[in-house]
Amino acid sequence: MSSGKLQQVLNCGSQHLSFGAFSESDGELSLERFDYEPLAGEITSDEDWISALIEGLREITTRQEIKGKVSLIFPGHLLLTKFIKVPSIAESKRDQIIRFEAQQNIPYPLNEVVWDYEIVSDDGAEFEVALVAIKLEIVEQVCGLLASMDLQVERINPSSMAQLNAFSYQEPEVEDPLLIANIGAKSSNLLFLSEDSFFIRNISLAGNQLTQSIAEASGDSFAEAEELKQNTFAEGLDDNSPETVLNAANSFIRRFSMELTRSIVNFRRQSGAEKVGRVVLTGGGSMIPGLAEQMEEKLKSSVEVLDPFTNISLGEDIDTDFLEQRQYALPELVGVAVHSIRGSAKVDFNLVPPAILSKVRLNQQKPYYIGAAALIALGLFFPLWQMNRATASYENAASELQSGQAVELSVTELNATHRQIQNNLETISNLRDQVALFDETLARSNRWIDLLAQLETTFNQVEDAWLDSLRLEIVDPAAEQQFQRTPRRRGPVDEEEVVEEEPTFNLVITGRMLDRANPLSTVSSETRVRTLALLDNLEQSMYIEEKTEDSYDTSRSGILTFSVNLRLNNDLPL
Repeated sequence: MSSGKLQQVLNCGSQHLSFGAFSESDGELSLERFDYEPLAGEITSDEDWISALIEGLREITTRQEIKGKVSLIFPGHLLLTKFIKVPSIAESKRDQIIRFEAQQNIPYPLNEVVWDYEIVSDDGAEFEVALVAIKLEIVEQVCGLLASMDLQVERINPSSMAQLNAFSYQEPEVEDPLLIANIGAKSSNLLFLSEDSFFIRNISLAGNQLTQSIAEASGDSFAEAEELKQNTFAEGLDDNSPETVLNAANSFIRRFSMELTRSIVNFRRQSGAEKVGRVVLTGGGSMIPGLAEQMEEKLKSSVEVLDPFTNISLGEDIDTDFLEQRQYALPELVGVAVHSIRGSAKVDFNLVPPAILSKVRLNQQKPYYIGAAALIALGLFFPLWQMNRATASYENAASELQSGQAVELSVTELNATHRQIQNNLETISNLRDQVALFDETLARSNRWIDLLAQLETTFNQVEDAWLDSLRLEIVDPAAEQQFQRTPRRRGPVDEEEVVEEEPTFNLVITGRMLDRANPLSTVSSETRVRTLALLDNLEQSMYIEEKTEDSYDTSRSGILTFSVNLRLNNDLPL
C-alpha cells in the first residue's frame, strides 16, 4: 500500500534544475510529479551557478507549489570525492581515524566544509572509505534560500551516490564489474560497480566541451551553439547534419572513449578485476545520437543507455511526452527517493550541515513535545486542585482559632536563648568551611600529582612519543554570554536571559610522535592509529570528562605533531 507521504527531490544540476515527487507502495516507487527548469544565463563560476540556481528554485517551487521537506542533489563539479584506505580498527574507533584522514585529504579546514563518508569494503587488514565533501558556504546559501520559502532540507546527496542508489534499485545483484558513465553538462561521473565494492571518478569532459567545440568551429556564441546542438540531436545525426556539429560530436566520442579506456585500465589495476564487460550510459550526454553504438565499437565492450523507467510507475498527472524528452534527469531523482524504502539505498550520504539537520529534527519532534507538555499539565491539574482545597481549609481553621482564643506568651527569654544558639551555630559553620577549604586544597594538590603521574605513565607506554606543552584553560560561560550580548542593546538585562553555569576547565596537551619506519616521508597510517590510541588512553583518566577537540600536523617528514583539548571532570576539580 502507498505510504501516503511524498518524497520530494530537487536535483540542482550544473545547467538545469529538475524536480520529482515520489510515493512508495509495497517497496516500489511511483513518480507522481515531475518538472524541469534550465538554468538561465552563462554559468562560468560557482557564483554564477548560485545566482542561476536561486532563480530556478523560485520558479520551480512556485510552479509546483512545493511545501514541507525536500531532499537535494548537488553536482559532481562542486564536490570533492576521495577514496582512502585505512588500517582496520575497532568500529568504536573508526570515526576518529576517518576524521583524522579527512583532515589530511580535504584541502580546506573541516569547519569550512560539510563532509560524510561510507565504508566501501573491509578485508580484515584494512578498510576502504569513500569520502565526499562540499564547501559549507554553498550549502548554507541554498538551504537558507529554501528556508525563506518555508522548505526544510532533510537530505543532500552527491549526484554520483544518487546514481549508484538508482542503479542498485533497478539491478540489486551485480555479478561482473561494470561502468556507469553519467555524462553531465560540466562534468561526468564514472562509477565502477562490482558485487561488493564501488569506485567513483569525476572528470571534466562533458557536454559543455562538445558545445564549446561547436561554438569555436562555427563562430557562434555558446548559447547559439547549444541551441544548434540540441536541435540537431533532436533530429538525429546523419550525413545531412551540420558539419560543425557532426565533426564536434565525432571528436567528443573519440575523446570520451579514450578517457573511459584509461579509467577502466586504472580500475582493473587497482581492484584486480579481470574485466569490465559492460558500460551503461546515462545523463544528458547519453542522448547524443549513435553514442552507444560508436563507443561499443571503440571499447570492444557491451555499451547501453540506461532505461530510467525500470521499476518505476508513473502517476496520472505525469506528462509522458515531456518526461521522455528529459528522461536523463530521472535516475538521480530516483536514487534519492529510494531512501523512503527501507534497505533499498546502497549508500547513505547526507551533506546537510549538522546545525540545519538538528533544526529539522527538532521541528519534526515539536508535536510530540507539545503533546507531552499537555499531558504533564493535565496530570498536575488534579493534585494542584486538591492542594488548593486543603490550603483553604487550613486557613479557615487558623482564622477561627485566632478569633476564639487570646493567647499571651512571654518569649523574651526564649528569643535570647535562640540568638545564642544561632551565634554558636554560625561559629561552628565558619570553622567547618575553613577546614573544608584546607582539605580541598590538599586534595587538589594530590590530584595534580596523580594526573601528572598518569600522563607520564601513558607517554612512557607508547614508544617514540613525547610531551611538548601542557596548559590549563578556563571556559567561563557567564563571561561568554556577556561578550555575546549585542553592544547596541540598551536598558536593563533580563536576569532570565543569563543562564548561570559553572566554569569548565580544559587541559590542552601538545606533543609529537616519531615514525621510525618513515623518517623521510609522510607519516604512515599506523602512526596515526598509535596516536589515537595514546589520546584514548589519556581520555580514560578519572580526572578527564571528555576529549573536545584534536588536531594533527603531518607536514614534517617522519614526525606527527598533535594537539588535544581534554575537558576536566568538575566532580574531581584540580
